[in-house]
Amino acid sequence: MQNLTLKEKIAQMLICGIEGTTVDSAAKELICNEKVGGIILYSKNTPTAHDTFSLTYSLQELALATKGSLPLFIAIDEEHGRVSRIKEGTTHFIDMASVGKLNDTEIVKEIASITSRELIACGINVNFAPVCDVNVNPKNEVIGDRSFSNDPKVVASLVEAYIKEGVEQKMILSAKHFPGHGDTSIDSHLKLPVVQKTLAELEKCELIPFESAIKAGVQMIMTAHILFPKIDNLPATMSKKIITELLLDRFWFNGVIISDDMCMGAIAENYGMEEAFTRSINAGVNMFIISNMLKHKADVSKIIGDIEKSVKSGVIKEDLIDVSIEKILKLKKKYVKETFTEKVLRERSLRQKTSLHFAEYLAERKRGMIG
Repeated sequence: MQNLTLKEKIAQMLICGIEGTTVDSAAKELICNEKVGGIILYSKNTPTAHDTFSLTYSLQELALATKGSLPLFIAIDEEHGRVSRIKEGTTHFIDMASVGKLNDTEIVKEIASITSRELIACGINVNFAPVCDVNVNPKNEVIGDRSFSNDPKVVASLVEAYIKEGVEQKMILSAKHFPGHGDTSIDSHLKLPVVQKTLAELEKCELIPFESAIKAGVQMIMTAHILFPKIDNLPATMSKKIITELLLDRFWFNGVIISDDMCMGAIAENYGMEEAFTRSINAGVNMFIISNMLKHKADVSKIIGDIEKSVKSGVIKEDLIDVSIEKILKLKKKYVKETFTEKVLRERSLRQKTSLHFAEYLAERKRGMIG
């Protein structure tokens, strides 16, 4: 545990958003004083690949210079299509629904390879991708073309290909949104979606790609802020039946379980932060995203303090915190140091070029210039 205090262990369970393209006082507070486990980047932080690398290098340099601190997870949502954060200097692919129509695992592998290598070149070590949701609800605007297909077998096949290649490139990937966000008609950023499906129904569709993701070696799985009342009376992120009994005990997933953003309306409009974090940790969640992008803002220091009090009072067993830290440190030891040093420099030298778009990519692939 690297002699971490209880407060430092809890802080390692948080991945937080920051402002701008440089390390400001608020970012320094998160890294130097709170010692959070990671930083999540959005479009406002990543206008170009060069800006992104400068920021991530500064963030890691600050973390590693802080006494008792650990290297950071630096995360991003780089799904391509409409969820693409770095605007210049990296390859831009079309939405995954269009890729899914090709149903070509070799193309998906190449997308995963190029994306992973470019993110690593930018100093990013965690990609919250691929989307494992099966897009079975035509009214589902929040997922929609982010999903490979409305066919669970197609999604499973392409997810498996993506993850195997991404892991091969030493990128930490996070399959999302467990146990499935594909049959919702409400955006969980705003309100709490309710899906009236039984576990048996999920097994026939939504869970199939996640089983493939686990078999392919995905290192993280992101939970969904969705209520499945026929399974439990709490959202999936907070549900012991879904996280512990299903994902851990039945699927035997031994990687890091991370929540979707805890500032989303699905959680913040219905639960207090203290209750939400307590229930989620007791359910088996290991890490949490706290962005600064949404309507509901979260006080990171207060969250850490509230969790610490809950542990000391016995509401949360410290063993659950220790399990989370073991998983987090194991992942950091395996991926983060190499990502920050040698591999960043290798990959940064490898792709010194302007943004490549999907049409150019297909043309280059046809000419044998890629792959």
